[in-house]
Amino acid sequence: MKGKLKIFTVFLLIPAFLLAAPCFADPPPRNIRGVIVAYQFSSYLLVRTSKKQYVFIYTRTSPMNPLPEAVLQEPREWNFAVKPTPDCNLSFSFLRFQMLDMQCGNEFPEEQTRPVPLPIVNPYPQLGFINEAYRKELDAISDETKLACYDLDLNKTKPRYRERTAAGVVVAEDGTPIPDFEVSVGFANEKRGYIYVKTDRQGKFSIPVFENFAYWIKPGVTFVEGQKQYKATFIPKKTTIPPLILKLEYDETSNETLR
Repeated sequence: MKGKLKIFTVFLLIPAFLLAAPCFADPPPRNIRGVIVAYQFSSYLLVRTSKKQYVFIYTRTSPMNPLPEAVLQEPREWNFAVKPTPDCNLSFSFLRFQMLDMQCGNEFPEEQTRPVPLPIVNPYPQLGFINEAYRKELDAISDETKLACYDLDLNKTKPRYRERTAAGVVVAEDGTPIPDFEVSVGFANEKRGYIYVKTDRQGKFSIPVFENFAYWIKPGVTFVEGQKQYKATFIPKKTTIPPLILKLEYDETSNETLR
């Protein structure tokens, strides 16, 4: 009887182990076809799939290398390469949750020492952009609806967005490297830069950019209207970027602010 009991116990454990084994494996990648209906810039996307379902995709795009918002707003169908996000239990109520903006309710600190939380009346406060063509569909979705969550692989998503590196050194007019100096970068069709970094002790810098877009890169960053700008270097798209030497030379042709 004891021998039979041992055999029976092992028989019960085997199916349980086989069922649990896939939980330890790396989830396989998959493709999701759909359109971007809303997003929070450089953070996540709300995608309507070709099967008319809504899914939540973490872009986790580096603030140093974001996709242009104009690209995210294009009404194209994407082929997203994704993997399931582990331990994600996201309901649609997350997108509708009203955040509290901590503001002082009184200008006199001696009378009001603590800030008063004031609710911001803003539908879908977790989204920075919503395509209004899908507003009625979004409004009809229940707060309790669970969203499938995925992590995005931009290198395998179509259209593909592969990274390259813009690296070099900032030098004075005599060629001396300048440490701790700002370098700003922006998309070629925009005057406003989206980020700036500082050079290291050797005057060197490194900024990731996508090969699908053209950029400008220049020394310095200014927020004063009419202040002179240093000359910018143009970076074409779909090319290997050679080592850059950015000299502190003013651009005399324009005093417009790149900001």
